[in-house]
Amino acid sequence: MIVAMRRAVLGMLAVAGAVCAADLAETARTYQRMCAQCHGADGDGLFYENIVPLAGIARRYPAETIGRLSGAFSGRTLQGEELTRMVAYMATLRGEKGFAEPGWIASPYFVEKKAPRLGEVKILDVRPPAAFDTAHVPNAFNVEQGACIEPPERTQAWLRAQRIGSGALVIAVDEHGGPDAACLWWRLRRAGHQWVAVMDGGMRRYRNERLPLEGRGAPVPLAEPMLLARAFLNERGFLPHTELAHAAREQGFAPGTSRRWAGSEPDLAHLILTLSLLGREIHYDEAEGRVVLGPALR
Repeated sequence: MIVAMRRAVLGMLAVAGAVCAADLAETARTYQRMCAQCHGADGDGLFYENIVPLAGIARRYPAETIGRLSGAFSGRTLQGEELTRMVAYMATLRGEKGFAEPGWIASPYFVEKKAPRLGEVKILDVRPPAAFDTAHVPNAFNVEQGACIEPPERTQAWLRAQRIGSGALVIAVDEHGGPDAACLWWRLRRAGHQWVAVMDGGMRRYRNERLPLEGRGAPVPLAEPMLLARAFLNERGFLPHTELAHAAREQGFAPGTSRRWAGSEPDLAHLILTLSLLGREIHYDEAEGRVVLGPALR
């Protein structure tokens, strides 16, 4: 599983690497002309109503979908080499928090704008049914958590039962953007599903931003995220890149370290999500229960 994940990441980076510096510079100029006025230089600008962040989009959609969406919003459909170059450039956008891999999370704003697109996006809420029934993102589905570490074929069968195709973007939702959502994120990643993200800040941030809800009443109080995850989160979800990198080092997860894992699977999933946002190469040895941090991927 880890090998497959690494190959997927390296494959994406190879696409970006295949674009020479001159082409990337020209594409950056194209982005500035076509996109920056609405999406911002970092990809997370929200200068106009209904603008969806672009930072991390290469982690959320296949290239052909990005090309189709470009035509829908700009009137110019990117394709061929031009699309390849633009996807490679978008992979360098770090978003408002400065993450190397911002596509692993999605802001509540992004989720709310994508909630109606059921053929393209699936919002899976892993909170208890009582909390879900009280208030949830429109068009979200309440699902049982399941094990973070289970045979990939079992997860693949579960995805089929949920009618989630291989090209759908899955957004995992819990109360805080913490271990429970990260567990589903990692479970799907282990099963080879490429397009999956966690809603940053969870339902707490979604409610704080006063975005539309469905449900029956006041929020059900839920437990705070686990101790390790709390070191990486605030009320707006994950800490910004510099603070998050510092917190990871403070918790003993600096590049090049190797540690046995004695905590829960959801907390481990959240740790792996955290380090993935920072652009770290991560290996998890299931036999030894050991987390090994390689160098930054970029």
